[in-house]
Amino acid sequence: MVHQSNWVARGVSAYWVGLFFHCVLGNSFLPSVVGQSLESIKISDVSPINQGELLLCGGGDLPTSLLSEFHSRGRGDRLVVIPTASRYSDMGDFTRWRQAWDNFNWRSIDIVHAESREHAEDESLCEVLRAATAVWISGGDQSRLADRYLGSKVERELRGVMKRGGIVGGTSAGSAVVTKIMITGGVGKSRPQMNQGLDLLPKAIVDQHFTQRDRHNRLAYAVASHPDRVGIGIDEGTGLHITSKEAKVLGHGAVYVYKSLPSAPSFNEQSLDPSLSFDHKRFTKESMIALEDLPLLCE
Repeated sequence: MVHQSNWVARGVSAYWVGLFFHCVLGNSFLPSVVGQSLESIKISDVSPINQGELLLCGGGDLPTSLLSEFHSRGRGDRLVVIPTASRYSDMGDFTRWRQAWDNFNWRSIDIVHAESREHAEDESLCEVLRAATAVWISGGDQSRLADRYLGSKVERELRGVMKRGGIVGGTSAGSAVVTKIMITGGVGKSRPQMNQGLDLLPKAIVDQHFTQRDRHNRLAYAVASHPDRVGIGIDEGTGLHITSKEAKVLGHGAVYVYKSLPSAPSFNEQSLDPSLSFDHKRFTKESMIALEDLPLLCE
């Protein structure tokens, strides 16, 4: 269908690497810090596909400044909103998703919503996406997005938006779905439920509502199960703008990055072993991250 018009840090350290970062070490599942060395995440580890551009938000109330950044990056031109993550989108009334952007001067706002997996192959949906300079994927249930769009023409056109210099953004489920390894559920210390997402941000796993819903453990589990991936946890009211060269934290909260250490064994499937070594880093608002120089603290 196309419509137009109890987490407590045990230790804190801070250091300079061209820019100032706050590093929070020693969660309930992390060992005490007995020594430190530096290791880098290479740009290829967390770069969007097609040298593209993403704005990933952690859900909750997003500040106007964050949405304004998305509007600016989309050149205020042709916005496409994908509301499919919400079950209410199947009712066919998309007023609420349009109204979210009423205060921004877009040249046009279109809605792309596939009512089924088969509908995601509809050429009319593709035509709208081919004209888009920005695509916003709204929140809800990321499994609904994957069920309808994974491997579809709509997914192909999302890649096309990024390839020609447009931006793809999303909040909550709309952020979780951008990685191939996708968290779909799990609470507390239980092993997270995983499935396949759209792979717009290769070699990463994104989680959202991060501090507010105490999701540190489940992202750690996810990365331990996939040690080649970088975990990115985004607080509510917060966004991570990421390109092939740098990332920038926007909004009210923080972004957490997890990386498995080469010397560490895998996490136990049932519980987090306190003897394991694991990286955890916190980036504060407006921190600029030169990804090729991004340091991580480790034992």
